[in-house]
Amino acid sequence: MKMDVVSMPLRSLRARIVLAARASLLFVAGLISASLLASCQAQPAPTLIPTRTLAPLSTLTSAAPSLTITPSLTITPTLNADGALADAPTLTITSTQSNAVPTAAAPIPTIAGVIAGVTAVADANLAPLDAPTRLRAVPVLANADTDAVRAIYARGQANGLRATVFTTVGDSNTTNGDFLQPLGIRQRETCTWGSYENLRATVDFFSTPPVAGASNSFTHESTSARMGFNTAAVLDPFWAAPSTCAAGDSSLMCEYERARPAISVIMLGGIDVREMDAAAYRANMEQIVTQSINLGVIPVLTTFIVLPERPQYDQSLQFNLALINLADRYQIPLINLWAAAEVLPDHGIGPDRNHLKARVGAYCDFSGAERELGGTLRNLLTLQMLDALRREVLE
Repeated sequence: MKMDVVSMPLRSLRARIVLAARASLLFVAGLISASLLASCQAQPAPTLIPTRTLAPLSTLTSAAPSLTITPSLTITPTLNADGALADAPTLTITSTQSNAVPTAAAPIPTIAGVIAGVTAVADANLAPLDAPTRLRAVPVLANADTDAVRAIYARGQANGLRATVFTTVGDSNTTNGDFLQPLGIRQRETCTWGSYENLRATVDFFSTPPVAGASNSFTHESTSARMGFNTAAVLDPFWAAPSTCAAGDSSLMCEYERARPAISVIMLGGIDVREMDAAAYRANMEQIVTQSINLGVIPVLTTFIVLPERPQYDQSLQFNLALINLADRYQIPLINLWAAAEVLPDHGIGPDRNHLKARVGAYCDFSGAERELGGTLRNLLTLQMLDALRREVLE
């Protein structure tokens, strides 16, 4: 009888414990479910951006033969890695030869023309040129006035592109505020022109607002120029700004649709050289070039700088040679910043060993800062190229 009296409360107590445990588990599960539900409600389900082919500009299908770009498939032998060239005085070209602004009487030499002169002294029994020597052999400013450039411009005009607008494609060396922007902000008061007073006319020429909110092309924030951008990102719709770009547009195509520029100043490679090989880089750059040409935008390629101390130095030389090959193949403008900056302290690179060196107050000081700072030198060379294109092609 005592056992029954004792066992009954024990069984009742055990039941209560079990029920309490179950209730606790249900309560915790309810909290977890509620939390997950709230999280799902707070964050909308991601939407997939459908891929599509960008519609051509209105008159892109013009059948006018004069507007057809037919690049040569023949690469100049001296641009190949195994080409054999002699050691000649013409191979010692330095950036100092580009300081004078080209004139109509002395047009900018084409890459093909310079390489043809070098080819004349070639000797198959001599060792091939090393990459730095080949880069030095190319003019600092090249191909500003070729038949291909004129045909691209004609196509762009037929498509409604604006001669007084240019845009940029690049990474942090393009978006850091040092590049070109000071030229568009009260340039007559803030810039020191030295012997380059004539370049003011080109700043005035590109004073048309590219998009709403931008005073001119120099201060315009391009959707195809962002910190950390590489060639793949420029071509990938994932990185296009959803607030301003149509679904399926790459940042490059979005920028061309928005600004409708006649010229695109392109410098990419500083990020790519850490992430891909030269073949992938060239393939991506060729896509950027051909997409620009097909729309009638003149692509201006710019070689880039990696310090010899960096592990990517040798790779960067191959990337720059790829840019030179593309400029020669399509006969499009090239700014050989690599060669021009070679005579600057630290090749024009700043204390972080990655970005072009700049100094507040000297961004557009062309009375000597261009011989010290890579950022100022790039501003000058880019403005000189824009000036040559304005005089020889756009006008």
